[in-house]
Amino acid sequence: MVASGSTVIPPTLLHPPSGPIELSLHAPPRSVLKEFNHIFPEQRLEPPANPSAPPGEEVFVIPTIQPSTVGSLLKWDVGGPISAEKDRLLECFFSFVQTHLIPSLPPGESGPLLFFDYLDPCSGLPMISDSNRIYDEVESFCALLSYPSSQAGGCKVFTHPRYGEGGYPATCFVKGRREDVEAWMGAIVRQFGSRQP
Repeated sequence: MVASGSTVIPPTLLHPPSGPIELSLHAPPRSVLKEFNHIFPEQRLEPPANPSAPPGEEVFVIPTIQPSTVGSLLKWDVGGPISAEKDRLLECFFSFVQTHLIPSLPPGESGPLLFFDYLDPCSGLPMISDSNRIYDEVESFCALLSYPSSQAGGCKVFTHPRYGEGGYPATCFVKGRREDVEAWMGAIVRQFGSRQP
């Protein structure tokens, strides 16, 4: 584990059938690893690594963001076009994860990738693991990608360099050996015609 965090795959725009999605792959800094350990205590890793963990086992964070077709997503408009766009982007994220990421995972348990989960962007809760702890995606995006943040009402938000406030963030996590995780994510990137945003 790299204690300060590092970008393994930089932000890359993909074009799966569910719609455009930008993703990157990171070895998390201490602040994000601490959050990971809080959300997934059964997967706990300590920087630089848990001495009882298998050699080379690391946690990686996959922050994703989808561009909105309605501009800023910060307004609250129950039943309106922004609400409908958030629902659409949520379904697109779930579709991408369930149709492309999960089925392409190498075998778990005895295989190279030991853990995978993704968050419900609406609640901040894991979709696979049994946890009721909420992940702070805004802090994570700021720590991993150095996005600027600001306050919008009572909420902290970040500004994406291309999409501004019109990006829909969501996060996945994977644990395994770096070379296995990179090979898996590299295959996803090649499959969906990557380009640097």
